[in-house]
Amino acid sequence: VHGDNKMKQSIVQKICLALLVSHVVCSGLEAAKFTVGVMNDVHLDLDYDENVTYVDLCHKGGRRDRSFARYGRRNCDSPFSLFISAIKEMKKNNSNPDVILVPGDLVTHAIPISIEKPFDPVIYKKMKEVMINYTITISNEFPNSPIIFTQGNDDYLYNYQVPDIIHKDDYYAFLYKIWIKNIKANSKADNEKNWRMFNHSGCYSMDINGKFRVISFNSMHLGVTNKVTNDPATPEQIMKWLNEELEFTQQRKMKAIIMYHLPHGKYITPHGADVFWVDKHESKWREMMVRYNDSISIIVTGHTHISFLEVSTKETSSIKDPNNINEIVANSALDVEKTLSYGNLMINRGVSPNMLMNPGFTLMYYEDDSGYPSSYDEWTFYFLKSINSTEDASKFWLHLYNSRIDLDIKNLSPYGIADFVQSLIEHPLKYLKYLMYKFGEHPRTFLSEVTLDKNILKGLNRNICAKATYDEASFAMCQDTLIEHYSHQHYNGNHQQ
Repeated sequence: VHGDNKMKQSIVQKICLALLVSHVVCSGLEAAKFTVGVMNDVHLDLDYDENVTYVDLCHKGGRRDRSFARYGRRNCDSPFSLFISAIKEMKKNNSNPDVILVPGDLVTHAIPISIEKPFDPVIYKKMKEVMINYTITISNEFPNSPIIFTQGNDDYLYNYQVPDIIHKDDYYAFLYKIWIKNIKANSKADNEKNWRMFNHSGCYSMDINGKFRVISFNSMHLGVTNKVTNDPATPEQIMKWLNEELEFTQQRKMKAIIMYHLPHGKYITPHGADVFWVDKHESKWREMMVRYNDSISIIVTGHTHISFLEVSTKETSSIKDPNNINEIVANSALDVEKTLSYGNLMINRGVSPNMLMNPGFTLMYYEDDSGYPSSYDEWTFYFLKSINSTEDASKFWLHLYNSRIDLDIKNLSPYGIADFVQSLIEHPLKYLKYLMYKFGEHPRTFLSEVTLDKNILKGLNRNICAKATYDEASFAMCQDTLIEHYSHQHYNGNHQQ
């Protein structure tokens, strides 16, 4: 297209008008009966230097950049200034959440080493220092809120590994102390049963207000990259514990909030698909999710650094009794007449700017007695505006969207998410808006900053879609949607608003 700048500006404005919706900050707070804060993948870097280039990971002693970045740079991990600002922004919007979830990766990417290297006590001590700093900071700001943690792939000396038999006693005893014993609001989690399981595999649970049971499940044991062979905690034992936890929750007519770091399923990259879990463990997990579907409120994970909603489905048309969960689990019919939705999964956007997106955190609201989250709000930090700025970080934290108002998600039950996913398939512009939100960008802001060049967009699209999707079909749809809706159709003036 050879139009002038005014024409391009007009195109952008039309796209933005099609995507804009009204924003109401904290829409769920007034009516919420129960509120959950989620902050994950902070990757706190205590060696961050605001004057050092991202090429040297912004670490002290590296090459100086022409700009200074007080609150972080993309491709670097979180300085303490960004971390504390995220906590204070969450506190400003809700000073006392009923529970705060931390789905792993407290520690900077720069600390863990590969499993081939010998044990390094200096690095191990440094890892502990970061975890202590993180835990004390967030618990001091939220002294009355239970804060539930889980291990991420960067939270141990060896990346993507669980601790081996030599070091696990020290590691889990350390975590139990700072995550449970030292946090007053977590006192109900400090019991013999939790200590035994935590010391065994880093798993534990805690009841919140008699209605919800938060289950911290260490998914590192199920990962395809875990190479530790002398760990007495087997995946089978951990799955057995999870089954017992869910059965206990079901018997008490409570709802389980399950939290872990590595999400199940596939993660699409420009080079192919990554699978985080060993297949046989994921199959067992899916059976369990179906069996206890009605007792699960939501599953919350991190790791990908991009917010994402997903639901699993199972065809049930040949089942004689659709209410018989055992029959559903055993059934393998492929007819599409009746479908069971289960495993409502919410993957949260990380705080670390190590990836391409803006940092963010989430507040989830329960506004009725269904046991499912009614809606959620996301906040985001705009990096482009913070570079070379000495202003307070609160200036750059902005409310991004509310799930109900801006995306028309009825609720976060399995069927609520299934309906939302179907609506994305039917409405490509809505899918485009959702993609922008996933990266922490309001569609209006993102599109006004993108260079409208089709060749550039093709490369950009591939990276965006790879980071935003979990299967080949949605990857392809993402590609088609982005190219079609802010490239080809708009250039040719064929798009109907």
